[in-house]
Amino acid sequence: MGPQIWTCNASVNFGATVTGNTLRGNRMGYGFAVNGVRDWTVTGNTDASVHVGTPTSGCRRTNSAPAGFQYQAAESSTLQRPEFVLSELSSVLGLFELGDGTPFGCGIIYPGQRLQADNSFPSCDGRFALVLTGVGELRLMQGSRELWSVLRPAGPGGTLTLRTDGNLVLASGSGSEIWAEGAGSHPGARLQVQDDGNLVLLDAELHPLWASNTTAHP
Repeated sequence: MGPQIWTCNASVNFGATVTGNTLRGNRMGYGFAVNGVRDWTVTGNTDASVHVGTPTSGCRRTNSAPAGFQYQAAESSTLQRPEFVLSELSSVLGLFELGDGTPFGCGIIYPGQRLQADNSFPSCDGRFALVLTGVGELRLMQGSRELWSVLRPAGPGGTLTLRTDGNLVLASGSGSEIWAEGAGSHPGARLQVQDDGNLVLLDAELHPLWASNTTAHP
């Protein structure tokens, strides 16, 4: 509800009522989401659904995870309480499901995704790759050239996971932490394998939390 839910346009919708609706479903994204309204009434609605999906970046920072009742900007409006919670909601159409947690595409690993042993994830120009070997060695590679690595391997069955709290963790097959970066809570963080050869952990506002400092390789 409201134009700022769908786009980065700062326009506002005036004067509407949303009431008497029920949401149902086992795999729903956002429910009653409000951003960019004034003089609205949103009351008497029911959420009986299960909300799933991982948000990507909105207009300024990463959107909040989907839930039943969320708002960002609702000036002079009446929203049913206590269900509605203040959230980050702008251009939410980028919501996606993680499936089995395997990173897809190139360049960016999102919260909840993990790299399994004997797999790699490329930069979008294809020149660099983050590699987790079959014996759990985590390396940043440019072709056959190693640019950066974690000194201690995770062993067979190891995983590299970007947790939903923003911590990047290399763990053994039994779950023991071998190496970690991004200490603290940083929901919405992302790991980027950049086209300049740098591996960077960024918070939701794209401020660096950690980097391999391997920038500018020809």
